[in-house]
Amino acid sequence: MKTVNESALQQQLNAARTGTPEEQQAYLQALNTPSDELCVVLNTMMNDDDLNWLKPLALELFLPAVDIVFEGMGRKCKVWEQEFLDEDTNEMVPVLRCEVIDAKTIFTHDPEFELQMHNRISDSLKELDTKKLADLYNWGNLPWNTRTMIDDELYNRDYHAAIERRGDLYRWGDEENGVFINYATAKQYYDRCGVEFDPVEEARYNREYCTELFPDCATYHIEGPGTNIVKEMVDLLYKRFGEHTEPFMYIPLEAMIKTLVGSSAYIGYIQTMNEVENKPDAIELEVDFYGCSPNCLKYALQYSLQELYPDLKVEFTEHDP
Repeated sequence: MKTVNESALQQQLNAARTGTPEEQQAYLQALNTPSDELCVVLNTMMNDDDLNWLKPLALELFLPAVDIVFEGMGRKCKVWEQEFLDEDTNEMVPVLRCEVIDAKTIFTHDPEFELQMHNRISDSLKELDTKKLADLYNWGNLPWNTRTMIDDELYNRDYHAAIERRGDLYRWGDEENGVFINYATAKQYYDRCGVEFDPVEEARYNREYCTELFPDCATYHIEGPGTNIVKEMVDLLYKRFGEHTEPFMYIPLEAMIKTLVGSSAYIGYIQTMNEVENKPDAIELEVDFYGCSPNCLKYALQYSLQELYPDLKVEFTEHDP
């Protein structure tokens, strides 16, 4: 027994490709996103030619089309059927399996269409009802900047989930996009939507939990205009917070990141700082990170310094403790 009838699915897709917009909408709605049928059709039957009829529907903000277009531009999955033993019936049961294929997409990435969709939603943002906006946010697979725009509008409408997401954003951070953990700010948002949150307890738990972990270690290479600012900052923090145990500095990472972006929630230590031979505008830092990604320091440096020093290079290599 198969989980899906691939022959029938192919016939239905072929009919939709030449159908009217109304028939195409009915077809996509019937795929019942998300489902095994959609997974098979999207990953094994659709191609760039299908964008010719999917994109106009997406621009009408028809949610299944939006979902499929941006899902397809974002990834591709290997799809196969695997049998498992049902212990209750002692029968073999087929299950559809999906696995993301690295660096592969179903549709060619189209930045122009992303901008079209962003502008289309922006132009009608105030007219769309809250449920439609929430559905686009939750199920549209839209790019980050478009989802952020939608979420800002939902937040302005006092939509409970959007307010809670603001709290989550500052509780967990989104460093790549310039948002660093701030428990006090998280509490302000949680209070608005009735979610209990104790920033003092969260900070205490975070520190106790993180310091019990093995650290992620990284060598940071910082080079170019602005490097002297970083060097001076490390020297000052060493004088104030370091443990002066040669050759290690033991500068608390939270002191460094708080100086850069105001957050003291990142646990770790800057262990050493060394100049790079024959490169007077370069330094290397050895840093241990407890319970946080080594990316946090990279983004903190970039966020605080690269507007003034756009040519500053910040790179790191992870290694074993």
